[in-house]
Amino acid sequence: YTKAVERSRVAEAEIMLRSLRDAQERCFLANGYNGDECIQDKLFDSMDISLNLPETDRYVGGCCGRQGKYFVYSLDGEWIYAERWNGDDLLYDLEVTAHPDWDNTIFCQDGTMSCKDIGYSQNGGFGWVKP
Repeated sequence: YTKAVERSRVAEAEIMLRSLRDAQERCFLANGYNGDECIQDKLFDSMDISLNLPETDRYVGGCCGRQGKYFVYSLDGEWIYAERWNGDDLLYDLEVTAHPDWDNTIFCQDGTMSCKDIGYSQNGGFGWVKP
């Protein structure tokens, strides 16, 4: 039951990550792939969508944490993160970027919970991915 509930939360975070990635891609197209407007703390401000999420100091990525119901969304360079916390423990984080050097796949990195438990499988490279 716990894994099923967590997978439904992951599905919600994946939708948000795809929206953020799409906004980042539009930003890259408008400003160039090395444009500072599309990375770090400037991305949330320059996006053409509104998150309506309060800022938070809790995040693993480089900056600008925004607190959702179950996830903290943050940035580290061009990577966008959805971090799942349980108290002070990072359960796992989901990562994506619209940068053309990557394929827009959402990756999962283990914390205290395995990415396998939420439906991801090992890809032998960067991390866990959805099958």
